[in-house]
Amino acid sequence: NAVLVYGFDEKTSSEDQTVNRDIKINHIQNIQAPIPTRTKNGFELARHGRAWQSTNYGYGMDAKKAIRGYRTSHNGFRGCGDYAHTGVRDKAPEWGVTLRKSTTVNVVEIYGRPGFARRLTNTQISFLGADRKEICAAHHTGHSEAISIRLNPPIKNVRFVRLRKILPIVRPDDTTFNLNAVLVYGFDEKTSSEDQTVNRDIKINHIQNIQAPIPTRTKNGFELARHGRAWQSTNYGYGMDAKKAIRGYRTSHNGFRGCGDYAHTGVRDKAPEWGVTLRKSTTVNVVEIYGRPGFARRLTNTQISFLGADRKEICAAHHTGHSEAISIRLNPPIKNVRFVRLRKILPIVRPDDTTFNLNAVLVYGFDDNATEDFVEKAKNGLIKGVKLEEELPESSVPLVGSMKALLHRTGWGRAPTELSYLIDGEGYVKTQGLVGHYYGPLDILTDYGQEVKITGVKTDTSHNFKILVSGDAKQWKELTADLLFTTSWPSKPISARYSRLVWSETRGTNGFHCQLYGIDNAEQKKRRSRRSHEEAFKVLIERIKERKRRGHLVDEQADQGEGELPVLRRQRSEEKRKEWVNSDRRIPKSYRKAISSMCLEREWIGQTKTGAALKSLQEDFKGYESTVCGRGFFNEVATRIVMKGYRLNEGARDKVHSIRCQFTGANVIGELTKMHAWLGWRKPFFSVALLYFEQLGNPDIIFAKMGEFCDRARRCASAKRLAFDLIIKQVYKFINEDLKYTEESKWMSLKESKNRLRSIFKEYIDIHKDMAYKSAFEEPCRCYFNAHHNAGQRDHYEVHGFNWYLAGSMAAIGIQFPLVPYMADNCVMGFAMFWNCSGSGKMWSELSKSSNFGKRFEAIPKLKSIRLGRAQENTFYGYLGTPQQFGESLVGSNTRRTNEWALYMERLSHFFTMEFFCEKAMSVLMQENTDNPALLGFRPALESMFLHYKKAKEITGEKIEETSAVEFIYDDDKCQYDIPRVNNLLHFAGVTKEEVKVKIRKKRATKTIERKETVKFSGSKVLYSRVLELLKDGNPQSKVLVKCKKEKLGSAAEIFRAMRAAQAKLNLEA
Repeated sequence: NAVLVYGFDEKTSSEDQTVNRDIKINHIQNIQAPIPTRTKNGFELARHGRAWQSTNYGYGMDAKKAIRGYRTSHNGFRGCGDYAHTGVRDKAPEWGVTLRKSTTVNVVEIYGRPGFARRLTNTQISFLGADRKEICAAHHTGHSEAISIRLNPPIKNVRFVRLRKILPIVRPDDTTFNLNAVLVYGFDEKTSSEDQTVNRDIKINHIQNIQAPIPTRTKNGFELARHGRAWQSTNYGYGMDAKKAIRGYRTSHNGFRGCGDYAHTGVRDKAPEWGVTLRKSTTVNVVEIYGRPGFARRLTNTQISFLGADRKEICAAHHTGHSEAISIRLNPPIKNVRFVRLRKILPIVRPDDTTFNLNAVLVYGFDDNATEDFVEKAKNGLIKGVKLEEELPESSVPLVGSMKALLHRTGWGRAPTELSYLIDGEGYVKTQGLVGHYYGPLDILTDYGQEVKITGVKTDTSHNFKILVSGDAKQWKELTADLLFTTSWPSKPISARYSRLVWSETRGTNGFHCQLYGIDNAEQKKRRSRRSHEEAFKVLIERIKERKRRGHLVDEQADQGEGELPVLRRQRSEEKRKEWVNSDRRIPKSYRKAISSMCLEREWIGQTKTGAALKSLQEDFKGYESTVCGRGFFNEVATRIVMKGYRLNEGARDKVHSIRCQFTGANVIGELTKMHAWLGWRKPFFSVALLYFEQLGNPDIIFAKMGEFCDRARRCASAKRLAFDLIIKQVYKFINEDLKYTEESKWMSLKESKNRLRSIFKEYIDIHKDMAYKSAFEEPCRCYFNAHHNAGQRDHYEVHGFNWYLAGSMAAIGIQFPLVPYMADNCVMGFAMFWNCSGSGKMWSELSKSSNFGKRFEAIPKLKSIRLGRAQENTFYGYLGTPQQFGESLVGSNTRRTNEWALYMERLSHFFTMEFFCEKAMSVLMQENTDNPALLGFRPALESMFLHYKKAKEITGEKIEETSAVEFIYDDDKCQYDIPRVNNLLHFAGVTKEEVKVKIRKKRATKTIERKETVKFSGSKVLYSRVLELLKDGNPQSKVLVKCKKEKLGSAAEIFRAMRAAQAKLNLEA
């Protein structure tokens, strides 16, 4: 019946095997009391885990009901249907919970359904590690509704807690688990018990709910909630949203006790919640909560939780009393708090108690950089309560550094730099100025990058303020207090790296300015900066000249793609874009029809020359990353390009900052500087691209492009992205504009011809993508809004709307266009589901034509007056979000969205089918267009590739009769392209993804023509003599065809017949 072997693993000590462990199982009372999130035994860990069970008794009786955080069924404490319940026929019932990470467990409490104690009989409680091996187990064979397992010593590194039945089972009903709550108490390994607030003193006091104004600052610190972002689980009605509780006052518009001006959750909300996200992690001392007057019961049974930036609970307090307003004082204060959350503790006695009805929630605390404990007042030289009009020393100059607002918002969300004056060549230029949010306090920190000497301050405000300085941004010294207007102090200059300008309150709506001044050492800084940049300039200019000599910005033999940027920190949206265009990514099922109809290889679909250009620019500044990222290098480059574009000599260098754009009136240097500050990880690319611009562009082009740049750079973030792309594309054009292709020989090796064709297709595919994007998205969208007479939405497509279409295409099928979308655009304009409206079929029938490829809809007569029905505008089934969120939703589990977007991807893929792409590509590339130098040399490369292709086919036993690529790619009539043959030749070059079967041409017609041509040519004698002359001079047949067509001597078919007759005559003569 049983063989038992007792012993130890050789590698495990007896202590770890819990031989000496004291495990006590106690029967406890199964009551309706709330579940505490923290006790002396530690945190309640199970509620943050993931539960599972072997089977479900019925709908809704799943495993997670046992860790829902309360012990009351919605049908009453002893009601049914709100517990974790395994199936009746389950012969091996099991329930378990996976904790968020490995922790130390002290106590486990298990509560069954009241009145069904037998369902906990014969239970084994096991504790497992991360490797799912059992560390310890306890066995309960008694008869109790609730049990408590106390572990002494506590078990470390527990990841799983599992419950199983121990056989034999006497009664059939005992085979199931029917669990009300499973509580696991313990501590995180990395957090001590002191930090877990075991000994924290939290006092909840009842306070008076009065109509008095809310102070922005008390002895307990600043009021932090008003600058945060509030949320709640549901809204009772329109306007009763969460932010009403942090609006900064306690008076309703309908009177102090009126209704409709509070944060109010819904009546049917079974788990009401309200919370506020602070601007950043801070130290919290006191929290005050004011409910709606006269409704004290709506604050009953409230849990107030304090969470860190990782959303883990640091501490919690429970209020079960009856009061309109409460104050929670924390001793000691809680550090690193990012979220404050309010939840209801079940059970709820009265139905009306389930809602939160909040008048105001105040959170008082200090920013670590703003706390009064760190401010050390100067013993000597403290200036207080003065109003000086003295002039600043002549040697003083404005001090400039990186600025940020501490703790408080700025009025209208303006940048902290608006506090400073801007200096141009002729004097001061005022910015908009700055005030506090809702005229509240203001605290602006400035980092000068190195130690400076402060001599005074210039301001135009009448508000009292003080100045704090520091060398390390930790220990602050109060330099002055209660200052007014322009002030200088007679004492010695103060040395500091950081400064803070602090206003306890601001009044009025007009923004003011305030800027510190220091001793003039700017010239010495410029000299040091120029010496440090000289080497970088010299090396980069040599690399630019070498790149210009080679004639390509992108290396022909290098793979396409952006590559990694190891020295720069990329934004999250850029990482998401790389994930979407990855050629190894699995395409969602809804879009596989679209991707399968595209004839290009995946590597060509997901790459663009813009990314490759950035990669090449990175290669150019390799080794000088820290220099080109700096502000000094950029300032020198910006000065050079403005001087060249506006034709200023070296003596007029000081006037650069006063140059204004002739088209927009904007300050050119100012717009370039703002763009550089906004770009983030693209800063070095922008600086090096401007250096290319200055070295390769002529003054007229620079003047025109700077006007176009200033027009976009001064607008929204999406327009700024377009301005950056404008500079990169212009640099790419500069490099390739003087490229001359010389046919050194008719023969190229396989590698040379393949590299040349790939280089040409890198350029052409970007052109094709741009035209396909216009025909599939831009023009139909603009046509839709034009048909509905909405010019605003139509014109904003090119600024905002295109971001959603590009991000959606990138996420769905991994295609990347030359235009890079701005993933964080939150200005939804110019977006419509135009292919879903009535009449869109007529619009598609026109745009899908080869003759209309890439055309604007205004140039297509039938689309000027087309009638279209209504479709969704600026939304996509309820919510659009940012372009990044929109793209993520298209690859998620929402099948309605994916199926709807599949139509748009199929329309886009039409322009990349074998029939459409091959015909368009050959039509453009065979013309040898001299307007685009990057496309030159296609025919010689194609001829060489054809000879290698022919040889490869002969090895496999397939014989090709044609002697040239031109004969091979045309059909029998020599009037149209043989698309399958073109596709197979491009597949051999690595452009298209698969080879297709071709129709075997009949040889009889060719022999008959040759027989006739060897005897007599019945066509034009002028044509025949001209062809014979060109062939005798050694011209290849491709050039003979081109020259005869230019001279208009006959059609293509007549020219080919003349070439065959002339070639036959030459062969006979030979």
